[in-house]
Amino acid sequence: MDVKYQIFISSTYEDLKQEREVVIKSIMELNHIPAGMEQFPAMDEKQLEYIKRIIDISDYYVLIIAGRYGSTDSTGISYTEMEYDYAIKQGIPTLVFIHQEIDKIEFGKSEQDQEKRLKLESFKKKASANKLVKFWNDANDLALKINTSISQASILYPRVGWKRANLIANEFVMSDLIVKNKEVEELKDKIAKIEIQPKFEGLANLSDFFTFRISDNMGTSADLTYTWNRIFSIIASYIKSQSSLEEIRNKAAQDFLRITNTYNRVGLNTCKINNVHFDDIINQFECYNFITYESNEACLTDRGKEYYRYSRAIRTELES
Repeated sequence: MDVKYQIFISSTYEDLKQEREVVIKSIMELNHIPAGMEQFPAMDEKQLEYIKRIIDISDYYVLIIAGRYGSTDSTGISYTEMEYDYAIKQGIPTLVFIHQEIDKIEFGKSEQDQEKRLKLESFKKKASANKLVKFWNDANDLALKINTSISQASILYPRVGWKRANLIANEFVMSDLIVKNKEVEELKDKIAKIEIQPKFEGLANLSDFFTFRISDNMGTSADLTYTWNRIFSIIASYIKSQSSLEEIRNKAAQDFLRITNTYNRVGLNTCKINNVHFDDIINQFECYNFITYESNEACLTDRGKEYYRYSRAIRTELES
């Protein structure tokens, strides 16, 4: 089965709308999943934290630089540069594309503020040090070079990627897919080396799949299938931020829908994981001794925190 990669596209927004549209269309034609900040063209610190979560679950990070530095936070650093720094820190394979002739960009799409121009030059210099950097002239040239770079990166820096849940017919097919997918197998082997110390024997492995339902308040629903490891990586991020269980049901559901690109069928704002299935998920992680659950609040145990960090470290190691 073909693997779909989630590609996070980072750039300034207003001056690169056309280029982003062409790039997004081009990535979709490759049957990959584009992700970015189209929903948040005006960034702030709260939205940046959400963007970081999307970067965390992306397979590759694409940075596009043209004539603007972009909006900044209170420290004077642009949100685009902060996204780039975060992707580098997290070990996400990063592809950089810089406009070849920034001095020739039209006036309305170039940086007029002298301080920001200097920061843009500094950012370009930093990004140019990336070994996966290319230069582009127009939208079509940019899209072609991004697609070529993604194909090359998938060979040089292979990622786990995503598979549509409805294509996984039964356990035999799932097992066959795991065997054939080298990176998933490596991840499974490394995870198996951790001493989980569950409360009970005979529990499902973290590499086993679990199917659950997500529904919105209009009655539209979707059945999704993920490994327990992938489910924990998303649920745990919200437990760490001390979200309530009801918030986790909604926020985690949004993340799962975005990953599988099914949010056009199920409403994002009102979507939630099925009550029974969510209880099963929480119960499973209790049995793994990853979380404690009391008074409608979930907390990560020391083992849960350790495993969450270890899971993140595995992703970085596989990318090197």
